[in-house]
Amino acid sequence: TGDYGEKLLNCSLPVDQLPLNARGEAWLKYVDIRQSPVTAECAQLGLPALLTDGAYISASPGRVEMQHPTNNYVSRTVWMNGSGPRPLTGQLFQHGFSTGRFDGDDFVIETDHFTFDPDGIDDHLHMASSVRKKVTERYQLIDDEHLRIIITLEDPTFLRRPFTWAILWSKKEGGPAPAWRSCDADAARRELEFAYPGDKYPDAK
Repeated sequence: TGDYGEKLLNCSLPVDQLPLNARGEAWLKYVDIRQSPVTAECAQLGLPALLTDGAYISASPGRVEMQHPTNNYVSRTVWMNGSGPRPLTGQLFQHGFSTGRFDGDDFVIETDHFTFDPDGIDDHLHMASSVRKKVTERYQLIDDEHLRIIITLEDPTFLRRPFTWAILWSKKEGGPAPAWRSCDADAARRELEFAYPGDKYPDAK
């Protein structure tokens, strides 16, 4: 189920199988995220949660563009075969820095240079990811209508070992359904300003 008790038909990963280390277990035990519909609509999903809803994929010389129809769209550039810019030392991005290559018939994307993200491993479980996160996507064409994506998630800050699973994309006429949602940034900011530790820390002011 989701944050509001709704049934989820397609989760980003099988969270019950995550190989969390002691730090990951502690995060889930003590994290206290108060996320209302207002703040949820203003926060973009991270990777790998982006992969839940598919993508529009287009190719240009030296790069592949992937537009994910999540809340308010996320556009990723995958730089091919060593082309494109290089992040500076310590430079980090919410959706990381993606490079692509072909391995036989498989299309492989490797993404790193992530910021810390309190929802970076899973946005419903509220499992965080660190700057050490790396996501590898391996795209395999099954037939003209279906694509398998094998995902490997690495983050030694929160995971005991790399974790691999697969999802299936099905081709749809016109592409994935858009999921544009309105975001009241001022209201979300006010909610964060008035957030308090709550029942876990009754003496906090």
